[in-house]
Amino acid sequence: MELLFEKGGLIYMGKYMKNYKLRILASLLVINICLIFSACAQELSSVELTHKAWDALGKREYADAIRWADLCIEKYAEKAKEQQGSLSKFAPLGEEENFRILNDVGTSYFIKGEALRKQDKPQEAIRAYQAVIDAYGFAQCWSPRGWYWKVTEDSARKIKEIKEAGQKKQE
Repeated sequence: MELLFEKGGLIYMGKYMKNYKLRILASLLVINICLIFSACAQELSSVELTHKAWDALGKREYADAIRWADLCIEKYAEKAKEQQGSLSKFAPLGEEENFRILNDVGTSYFIKGEALRKQDKPQEAIRAYQAVIDAYGFAQCWSPRGWYWKVTEDSARKIKEIKEAGQKKQE
């Protein structure tokens, strides 16, 4: 048993106590980060969550990209399904912003698929891409190049690429 000694008004109990305190501090830090992340996410719009997912994907922070995409999906999926149900074709040119939540949720599934694909998780990526096709088929995403692209079309292309790559590996 180690003896307690006082140094500068603090009481120490040797290495064990220091390690114990470090573990407690680390645990509290992790809990605080999770709470902050969760609280911030609750206040963010679908646009902000999608931008954060894109940013994380661009930085190759794939776990964060998936986390932000999932938060957008969890928070806005029901509203996106309502918007999807109100359409019989893609939103007309100039009206795409009226379906912002649909566009962001569909795009979030696409981002999730991209992050999973880059993590070499092809089957999970296919499920994410397929969710766009099955539930958010009229989702569109604004390109910095100045136009909207159809998330379903790129999702279908990505699924095809993954399946072709899998066939080549088998050969």
